[in-house]
Amino acid sequence: MIETKHIMISGILEEMISENHPFKIRLNDQEFSYYTRFYNYPTMMKDIHDGKHLLIDPIDPPIGNIKIIQSNKVTLESFTSSYLVKASVQFLSRQERNVIKLSYPKALDIEKQKRTEIRVPIDPSWGVIVKVIYPAGMSFLGPVINLSKNGICFVCQTPIANIDKLPSMKLM
Repeated sequence: MIETKHIMISGILEEMISENHPFKIRLNDQEFSYYTRFYNYPTMMKDIHDGKHLLIDPIDPPIGNIKIIQSNKVTLESFTSSYLVKASVQFLSRQERNVIKLSYPKALDIEKQKRTEIRVPIDPSWGVIVKVIYPAGMSFLGPVINLSKNGICFVCQTPIANIDKLPSMKLM
């Protein structure tokens, strides 16, 4: 769902800030991700409500603080208590203490989520595979797509009959 109403955008941003989740940054649609948090300052919520700009802490890994200056497109991705939120913004300037000033998003791409922790994408070239073994001896392999503190996303590339009726499974 794409949200373009300012009142909704500011409300979701305020929720992201109050929950203080770190968020992922992608530069120019590259696969590599950087991480940061919103910079906390006295008038932050007013600036968000007024749609002025976003301020973020320095980026990790630090090379992102240099690369963001040359980026045409900056994509922010974070979780609220129940949504994955993505926003496209522009780099505006670097402030004191390496705080980064970004444009205010014109729209948010919102997806309902079950996991609230940051998902770390796993590059397919790393060859990370999960083996799932059911008590009855049935098993399958699946490449890992992403993982977080509370979950893992992987793909089973072959159909499995009645998987929802099997008791429990063990990940290896």
